[in-house]
Amino acid sequence: MERETKTIKTPGGHDVILKSYLTGRETKAITDKDSLKNIDTQSTANIPVGMALDFANEVVRATVISIDGKIENPLDIILDLPSIECNFIQQECIGIYNLGFPKVK
Repeated sequence: MERETKTIKTPGGHDVILKSYLTGRETKAITDKDSLKNIDTQSTANIPVGMALDFANEVVRATVISIDGKIENPLDIILDLPSIECNFIQQECIGIYNLGFPKVK
């Protein structure tokens, strides 16, 4: 079965195709990375900057299918964009990642 996707347009006009959700296996693969073990990915307030960037990059890597029709190395393409574009895409991807977790009250 083909997974549903979602297309977003960045403020700069880039078309990004994202997975509409991550599987449990994909989410586990992100949190199992050595550099991301022992962090609470639901509360980034006290995470060192380097770990937060590693986390965001892993989520982007797992979520983005293509940018402007390019499917090879989308993370590298995204990291070469202006920071406002990169941050916009990262936030969209993190929102998809967070769909797998209950809301904290």
